[in-house]
Amino acid sequence: MSGSTEEKLNQFLREFPKAFTARGLSRFLSTTGIKITVPECENFLDTSPYVLPLKRKIYITRAGAFCGKKFSFKPTNREIEQGVFIVGHRGMPFIDNEVFSGSIRFLYKGDFLPGAVTVFDSNDALDFYFLYGQEFSAQYIASDPANEGINICDSDLNLPPTVKLTGIDFSRILHDTDFKYGDRLVCTVTDWKSNILTVEPLLKYKTDMQIAESDMNRQHWYARFEEALLEEFRTAGPCASMEEQLAYVFYEHGDELCGEDSGSVEEYLKQAKRVGIETFGLESRLWYKDNDVPAVGTWNERKRRKLHVLLKETDSDFQCFIINCYIKDFLYEKKTDLNELKNCLIPGAASLSQADNDMILDRLEERKKIIEEEYNWFADYKSGEIRHEALDLYKKETDIIYDIDDTGRNLQDFPQQPLVIVSQIMNQVVKILESLEEDPAWVIDAYDEVMFSLDGMSATFDDIKDDIASIIKEKRKDFTVI
Repeated sequence: MSGSTEEKLNQFLREFPKAFTARGLSRFLSTTGIKITVPECENFLDTSPYVLPLKRKIYITRAGAFCGKKFSFKPTNREIEQGVFIVGHRGMPFIDNEVFSGSIRFLYKGDFLPGAVTVFDSNDALDFYFLYGQEFSAQYIASDPANEGINICDSDLNLPPTVKLTGIDFSRILHDTDFKYGDRLVCTVTDWKSNILTVEPLLKYKTDMQIAESDMNRQHWYARFEEALLEEFRTAGPCASMEEQLAYVFYEHGDELCGEDSGSVEEYLKQAKRVGIETFGLESRLWYKDNDVPAVGTWNERKRRKLHVLLKETDSDFQCFIINCYIKDFLYEKKTDLNELKNCLIPGAASLSQADNDMILDRLEERKKIIEEEYNWFADYKSGEIRHEALDLYKKETDIIYDIDDTGRNLQDFPQQPLVIVSQIMNQVVKILESLEEDPAWVIDAYDEVMFSLDGMSATFDDIKDDIASIIKEKRKDFTVI
């Protein structure tokens, strides 16, 4: 898919308001002169951050799912004192998760509230981002433009004692109302594409000691939200992130959960007894409290026998992309034996027939010649170093994934957390390699952070590989050679 086609597709997906199918999208695009097959559409839609895949190959854009929806939250005492509220995870999943939350714009009485930068204790700042997962929240804070100069890689991902956060100045609301701690801000998504919301205050007490009816309704909201969340655990599992889990819940139950008297996810979790933020490999998910999230379950029943099919990057486009990465690494390392390249790409290459072996070597030679024409070793020096480290880890991952699948045993026979970690590392490594292909300048600028991440993932893989290898060895004992 060309860059211009992808750009037009993303533009369409950021604003189309209705549910649609890949076939329908393919037909529509053909009327605008864009030729894209239905399978190409499906591959793109299944990984797009602007789309929720639904049942029966139907899709809904985030804009269509959440435009017009309401959510609310309670500002903290510190926010009220400073007259600035922090968006953080509070807009999850209603706003565009791909943009910096401090850039979201809020309308109050027809005017945009201004942005403002304030200082917070780091622990308080992390409370505004915990739904991104403890493993990512510090990175979100460090990436706030107000914190330019903070390099958390130098401090093992730890934040300094205080940080700056970009928030929204709501002193006008405080001036117009008798807003106190415990009162709420009700937000409505008015333009998802342009990241615009309206905000209105909702005061807790109409008069002293009189509990508003909305507070009673909110208690029912928490019970209904929990039911919807538990249902989502059973049907969709851990999803790709906590944000995606919440997106399905609020889309499927939006009529019940997105009203004037809605509660907030952060408040729910502080009093929840059945749900918590639990371990999912190297990441976190909303799940049954005090239970690790498994790799396989009823939500991926049909795919559970093979680990590689649980990973997204297995289509032909992906294979071509990885081949290109390996060839560039081959050139970077100044190697000449294509057999070595073939063995990296194909687990069990030694069992290939002579005809298949020759065909693969011929195709690799053809592809190498094409890439070699534009390859510049000196220009590739820094990105080549990152690519080499990433591919080294990718090869270790690929080998163990195919060893797992080779046993022919159900994935539930393996330790679940190590399986999750293997898939998470694989997906992260592929993202790094993809970024090197699409935007190498960005990766080079983040050289220290990327290498730090690769080192950490490599160490983690080394920590868990023996747990899986012992099971593989045990399973292989079931086979007897006669």
